[in-house]
Amino acid sequence: LRRIPIEADLLVAYSVQPGYYAFRNSMHGSWFIQALTNCLRKYGRTLDLMSILTRVNYEVAYEFESLASNAEYSGKKQVPSIVSTLTKDVFFPPKSNSCSPRP
Repeated sequence: LRRIPIEADLLVAYSVQPGYYAFRNSMHGSWFIQALTNCLRKYGRTLDLMSILTRVNYEVAYEFESLASNAEYSGKKQVPSIVSTLTKDVFFPPKSNSCSPRP
């Protein structure tokens, strides 16, 4: 029997580094969730979760910038933070039709 630490196989994705603010568009929601849903749609069938989250980091860091009426809050950037103790790749297999009614 092989044992692993109880802390193994945990993944936490933060929308921003600790100590910083996470930005949100009042019409489209948080930058992190926008990027996450976009990347899951784009890569969810082909890439593992860590690779997807790396693309989320890129999208948030490079594609978003704050624009506010107060100049102090304009031109700001953010980058998500991934904390992982995963020991295996995580993939999202296609859905099966296992919920179809039985004869």
